[in-house]
Amino acid sequence: MDNFFTWALVIFLNFITYFIARFGIISNGKNAQQIYILGLISHLLSFAYGFYKLGFWGFIILLPVSYFFVRTIVTLLIDRLENILYPNRKQIFEKWANKLNKNPGDIKEQFHIDRFKTDDEKIDEAWKKHFGKSFFNK
Repeated sequence: MDNFFTWALVIFLNFITYFIARFGIISNGKNAQQIYILGLISHLLSFAYGFYKLGFWGFIILLPVSYFFVRTIVTLLIDRLENILYPNRKQIFEKWANKLNKNPGDIKEQFHIDRFKTDDEKIDEAWKKHFGKSFFNK
């Protein structure tokens, strides 16, 4: 029975930490990146704890359980939470998708990626796109 509680604790920690990381991705505000980094580091630490408590083979079993079970549930919860917290965001993604002839999912993904870039990275990326070389001569 002790082994069951160990597995339950490791999977629960994995679930909570992945939820924090995903919430950092969708959240608005100046602390969104810090929330994401905190969630990512704690998620990696939950895997380390799982390796410590469950051993090598337990950790090998934990990886697919975490990837398919935890990731699927957290993704569904985060999508629902995003629709509740930011109801207009879906229409904005659809509007930009229609303008750019792309999939709304691609626009949403690019939005979440670009939010954490610095201004220098955005300038350099646009410069490379138009002129083929780095603005900062890296």
